[in-house]
Amino acid sequence: MIGERVKHFRIQRGMTQQELADRAGTETSRICRVEKGGHENMQVGNLIRLAEALEVHPGELIAEYEPEPEAKGFFQRVFSLG
Repeated sequence: MIGERVKHFRIQRGMTQQELADRAGTETSRICRVEKGGHENMQVGNLIRLAEALEVHPGELIAEYEPEPEAKGFFQRVFSLG
């Protein structure tokens, strides 16, 4: 599920796996494995870095999640999501 969401947001933003890897500070091979479902139990820090690189709330990578407006503003400030 996480991999599907990562791929969805990456494609939605017009990013390649290499661009996402660069923004998240990881390797392209890791992004490929994540998107293929190889990292469903990833560490929280890695999840947060992917979320920041994709400019989404970390919860959106776990499930279909839309934070409340006040929470979204908080996370935008904390994670600099724009």
